[in-house]
Amino acid sequence: MNLRSRRWRSRCRFVGVVGGILFLSSCQRSDAPTELFLTRTNGWFAHWFATGAGDSVASIFRPHGVWRSPHGPDIEGAEAIAGRVDDLHQLQGVLVYSMEGFDRTDSILEEHGRYRFTFVAPQTGVVLEDWGRYTARWEQTERTWKLAEHVDRSERPSP
Repeated sequence: MNLRSRRWRSRCRFVGVVGGILFLSSCQRSDAPTELFLTRTNGWFAHWFATGAGDSVASIFRPHGVWRSPHGPDIEGAEAIAGRVDDLHQLQGVLVYSMEGFDRTDSILEEHGRYRFTFVAPQTGVVLEDWGRYTARWEQTERTWKLAEHVDRSERPSP
């Protein structure tokens, strides 16, 4: 990063609200829309998961996107992802993703954070939890961001 881009970014931060709207269009890039997009998508993901809307969850993935779970095989493709969400919904589960940060280039967005999955064990009715970290790699296709790969890594101790 050169000195000029540092000055440019610092000017972007200190401009007033009215002038900021006009001035921000000349700044290199603002990450606020990206952060808002990821936060909203994580909220919709949790809602769709809770309501068993597997097709909606699958719609944010690329056609051959992959969801890697720590407790099962990789799930590839929209139909398989939708089916897995429907199966997990039967466990009366709640799945929440909390973004901690992201890195972005022009056409790739790497998101990372934490997840927590709470569900009811089918045989015993006992409430169980899994938690850990996740990474998600989004790719921009034309004007739309789609998930290419989503990886959950459990931090729950083995039983």
